[in-house]
Amino acid sequence: MGNETEKEMREDFWKGMKEIKEMQKDTAQRFKETERRFQDTERRFQDTDRQFKEEAQESKKARRQLDKEIRKLMRSIDDTNGRFNTKWGKFLENLVYGDLVNLLNERGIQVNRIHPRLRCLVNHMIVAEYDLVAVNGDEVVVFEVKTTLGRKSVAAFIKKLETFKEHFPEHRDKKIYGGIAYMSDKNGSGKAIEEGLFVVKAPGGPHKVSTLVNPLAFRPKSF
Repeated sequence: MGNETEKEMREDFWKGMKEIKEMQKDTAQRFKETERRFQDTERRFQDTDRQFKEEAQESKKARRQLDKEIRKLMRSIDDTNGRFNTKWGKFLENLVYGDLVNLLNERGIQVNRIHPRLRCLVNHMIVAEYDLVAVNGDEVVVFEVKTTLGRKSVAAFIKKLETFKEHFPEHRDKKIYGGIAYMSDKNGSGKAIEEGLFVVKAPGGPHKVSTLVNPLAFRPKSF
């Protein structure tokens, strides 16, 4: 009986050891499967992350391209507006130029010559420019031509007038008057008249290309 009991114990022992090894083997297999799934999940995360980064990069690239196109379009619009304003400015200058002698003669200023685009150069650089300058023996009328006339335009022009004699000392002993010609008025014409400037609407009047809007009793300010 003792030998049989010992034999059974040994058999149970080895049987238990075998079961433990099988369990260890199964556990190891499960660990490997879990690790494989983890690695697969990690690769998917990496692929997703890479895809997000690529899409973000593409989005940034598209945004930069869009910004570039917008800037290009805005420059084109600015250039077009600049050319448009320049052409309108020259057109208005020509309108006023053609009638300026008569307009000023009606107000007692006998003009004998008109200088378009009178410029003062220093070292071959333009330091001052005046659109139209009408001259007789003792008087000079300096005109600014604006497509749209606002109060700020009037203030800026008066500053230019105050430096006219500085730039053209040959007219230092003459009376300097100022005038503004415009096509569209944005609260600037009344201000200009208050400041003692001649104001010309171009085009305007039933028979003239341009007309003076100053009242008959108006007396220009001398600068």
